[in-house]
Amino acid sequence: MTELVLFGLVGLVAVFAAVFMLLSDNAVHSALFLIVTMGCIAFLFLLLNAPFLAMIQITVYTGAIMVLFLFVIMLLGAESLQAADSSPEASKRFPWYTRTAIALVAALLLIVGIVLGQVNLDLQPNTGAAPQLSVLNAAPDVGMVDVYANDDLIASGLEFGVDPVAVTLPEGDYTVRVEPQNGAPVSVDVTLASGTDQTLVDYGSPDALQLSVVAADNDTVSEARSARLMFFDAFPAVDAIQVVDFGSEFDATDTRVIVGDLTPGQVSEALIWEEGTINWSFVDASDTTNVLFNLNDYAIKRERSDLIVLTQQRVFNGTEGGVLRPLALPISVEARPAYGGPRAIGLALFTNYVMVFQLLALLLLAAMVGAIVLTHREVKPITQRGGRRRVSRPLVNVIASQVGHEVTSEAAVPELSESAANAAPVGE
Repeated sequence: MTELVLFGLVGLVAVFAAVFMLLSDNAVHSALFLIVTMGCIAFLFLLLNAPFLAMIQITVYTGAIMVLFLFVIMLLGAESLQAADSSPEASKRFPWYTRTAIALVAALLLIVGIVLGQVNLDLQPNTGAAPQLSVLNAAPDVGMVDVYANDDLIASGLEFGVDPVAVTLPEGDYTVRVEPQNGAPVSVDVTLASGTDQTLVDYGSPDALQLSVVAADNDTVSEARSARLMFFDAFPAVDAIQVVDFGSEFDATDTRVIVGDLTPGQVSEALIWEEGTINWSFVDASDTTNVLFNLNDYAIKRERSDLIVLTQQRVFNGTEGGVLRPLALPISVEARPAYGGPRAIGLALFTNYVMVFQLLALLLLAAMVGAIVLTHREVKPITQRGGRRRVSRPLVNVIASQVGHEVTSEAAVPELSESAANAAPVGE
């Protein structure tokens, strides 16, 4: 309710300031009213949880551009509105400006129509894009796998440990089947909702292949300069695992448990962690001295969602058949950008609204050129007229003012030469 009241008050102030800007006869007052309008728009951006846009609105428009406007107005001395030139020559000077103005207004309405056509006007919540299903092969001995969704092949020849393949599917219920090169196929039921991302992980041995669906949380990271971390246990060799930060090797009391007990097939809660590097370890929950795998200098990057899967890998060390050793497979994807942030604005401008953005730029360029042409004044050169200098007062009055008494007859006035007449002072 508070946001609605603030929106109404600030919106009214913005509208009234815009109206007074148009009706004011003083250019400085118009510029000041426009500054008030820009400030109200910045406040509306804050109500929309878009602080970046609000600061850009204040810094660029209210601060830089409007100060430049005021400087030009004061420099040219154009504070007061001048009377319009109603001469016939002025009406014939720009015979095309009416048609040009109509064309520009039509172009602006077209752009607004395009934008409104891309906006969800039914005020229903946006459910997001089509759902995505990523498939990760984390089973070391099953070879390559093929993945089917309702008997439709969606991924083929997935090798162990490679980056997961993301497939976009229509929302609905699916039976996802994984057919390994070595072993029997397994299947799992998956419900895909619009705007969701899920990761299908196969793990285990050829004789006991298992499937788990992990709901990937790729939503906006709320904390600045942070990322989201999730951990998945695909290591069936132990009953449960933990993620531990042992801290400094010189201090045995600074050990911290980052993630508690995870059983095979279980995923941890999402952790919001500041960007940087970490040195954490996967340990056996029943014996914390049994370190399974070390995440040495793992880089956490801002605005990303990382899913780290602990599985096992077969290593051939000279023994027949090799041995299975723990392995961490990180899956890192970009989180959705924050609304109003620079990355969200860039994605929106250069993907959904790039054509509208370019059309608006051309429209503003045409308006700027038109304003320069319309305000340009023709300066006519001053021509020297030959002949005698025209005297505004009769010659009798000029002589009377020189001699100090009134001359009654023009006959008594001596004839002056042309040079003397031109040298006579001109009256008011």
